[in-house]
Amino acid sequence: MRATPSLERTAHSLERTGETVVTTVVSLRRRLDIQMLRWQARLDSRVGDRAIPWLTALALAVVLSLLALARHRDLGIGSDLGHYLQAAHLMDRGFDPMVTDLGHNLFADQASWIFWPVAFALRALPAAGTLLVLQSMALSLAVVPLWRIARGSANLRIGAASALMVAYALHPSVHDLNLAGFHPEALAIPALMAAYLVARSDLGGGWPHLP
Repeated sequence: MRATPSLERTAHSLERTGETVVTTVVSLRRRLDIQMLRWQARLDSRVGDRAIPWLTALALAVVLSLLALARHRDLGIGSDLGHYLQAAHLMDRGFDPMVTDLGHNLFADQASWIFWPVAFALRALPAAGTLLVLQSMALSLAVVPLWRIARGSANLRIGAASALMVAYALHPSVHDLNLAGFHPEALAIPALMAAYLVARSDLGGGWPHLP
C-alpha cells in the first residue's frame, strides 16, 4: 500500500531533524574535546604542575578543618581528642601526661611521640582547635607527594593525576579519620608518602623534585 504524500513529507522531515540533531551533538562534542585539550595543554605546564597540588591541598585543608571544627562544636568529635587535651594540660604544668581514661602515660601509645612537639605549640594556641586543624592540614598535605608520585613514578597526565587527588580527597577513610578526634599517626601520612619519593630518588640519586 502506497504511503500518502503527507506521510512521506513527515518521514523526510523527521529524518532531516534526526540528522540535524546528530550533527549538532557531534559538533558540540568536538568543541568540548577541543576545549578540554586546550585546558589540559595549559595546565600541563611547569607552572600548573607546581600550582595544582598546592592549591588542591589548600582547598582540602579548609574544607576538612571546617568540617572537623563544626563536628567539635556540635560535641560529636571522638573521645580521643580529650586524651590529648588532658595530656597537653598536664605537660603545660610540668606533670607527666598520665591520661585518666587510659590509665597510663600517653607516650606509651603507638606514635604518640609525635604529640611531643605539638604539645609545646598548644601553650600559646587553643588546644582543641589547633589539634583538629593540624590534623586536617596533615591529611590535606598528603595530596602534594601523591601528585608527585602520580606525575613522576606513575607517569600520569594531568587529568589522571587530578582524578587520583580527587579520589583521595573524597575517600571515606580520610573523612572518618578527620572527624574521629585527634590521631597523631595521621600527621605521618604525608611524611610516609614523601619517604617513598625519597626512596625512589635514591635509585637515581638526589632528592625528589617536589612541586
